[in-house]
Amino acid sequence: MKSVEDIITSAEIMKIISTMSYNGGENPPMESIEGKVVQDADRLDALGAMGISRTFLYAGWKGQMLHNPDGDFSNLDYRSNEKTAIYYFYEKLLKIKDLLNTEKAKEIAIERHQFVEQFLDQFYKEWERRDITGE
Repeated sequence: MKSVEDIITSAEIMKIISTMSYNGGENPPMESIEGKVVQDADRLDALGAMGISRTFLYAGWKGQMLHNPDGDFSNLDYRSNEKTAIYYFYEKLLKIKDLLNTEKAKEIAIERHQFVEQFLDQFYKEWERRDITGE
């Protein structure tokens, strides 16, 4: 049986690791199937219920606001602490499904993406008190 080292070199592994992160969607596309699979796994972890959980944990750890409907964050750096957790959904989470490499990851992403959209719908309904006022 071949070892991992026989299948993929350490230089290839280092290239995958250094270019797999989201990085504001600016990293070049993965060239190898191994890189595509690792990148998809990383991105799927950031989508759905786990992605929502991670977003709020990170925002809390960084001391970021939950939401600011009047804020304009478009000119701020991708990782700026002045952004809100909800803004991050639009900056990253909702873009993930269109950035995946493999068909299996794209299939998995559909349901997770829909869950994020449903979460945001409910969030805004409660934030704006439409669930109470019936509007």
